[in-house]
Amino acid sequence: MQNVPDPRVGAMPPVTLDIAESVARQILTTYGDSTHYDEFAYAEAYGALTVALQALLDALANERGVSRG
Repeated sequence: MQNVPDPRVGAMPPVTLDIAESVARQILTTYGDSTHYDEFAYAEAYGALTVALQALLDALANERGVSRG
């Protein structure tokens, strides 16, 4: 059998609700006022929102003891 690297080595720690909340607050601080943004800033904010939602879903899955797959 070949030596297969363990995918858990160097893996990110589980996302907690505290981490998800911190990410969400940082995004609101950065992108909460869109008064002076151009279309590129909206794309950046969209990407940040996607990351925040992924972190929230990961944290909720960890709280429930299930895998998001």
